[in-house]
Amino acid sequence: MEKEYMNKYPTLEKDQFGLNRALIAMLNSRRYLTSQGFQEIFSDDDNGNGIAGGYATIIFSDGSKITNDNFKKAPNRNLLLQEMILRGIKLDPSGSYDDRGRARVITSTFNRDVYKVHFAIKDTTKKKLGFFKGFFHDAEMFSFSYHLTLNQDLIKDSDIEQFEKYRAGLEDAIQQETPLDYAPQIQPRKSSQDSELPKHETQFINPWEVQIPKLGKNV
Repeated sequence: MEKEYMNKYPTLEKDQFGLNRALIAMLNSRRYLTSQGFQEIFSDDDNGNGIAGGYATIIFSDGSKITNDNFKKAPNRNLLLQEMILRGIKLDPSGSYDDRGRARVITSTFNRDVYKVHFAIKDTTKKKLGFFKGFFHDAEMFSFSYHLTLNQDLIKDSDIEQFEKYRAGLEDAIQQETPLDYAPQIQPRKSSQDSELPKHETQFINPWEVQIPKLGKNV
């Protein structure tokens, strides 16, 4: 049996993210999943992890670059995302970017047991401005999407509750405008290289974890 949920922020009808804001959404989502015991999948699959499938490069203000291969081979992608947010970056498209890169500007994938989550920052410039205007525009409008999947032989009510817990946590993480710090519920494997950005603790209360007291007749 399979249960899945897909969503993206913002929708095309709304003002789109700048690249820096989309990176914050991705970093928060990754940190949330890590706090829940998820592990990042490291692979050579451009769809699973990468920068525009190799059809674009990330460039810092000092001229240093991050290629698709650099991103895939990075031992600590949270650290890399933090540096992108702190220092500011731009996307330098190349080759067949317009055909293949816009839907997966930056991607990453996590799993835990029967769960899998795929993240993607998407270049929405062409869709937002219209085909001809967007075609001649630099990549400057973005959205962030996630695809949450549960796949196991039998999905029970308790599984649905767990699924909704993860969904609600991701929804909250994406909507925050600053990097968040999540206290791990399950101790994740954390690299010592994961330096810290100035962060704010989330006040998000997951409705699936609230204990509601039962009322007796004499209450």
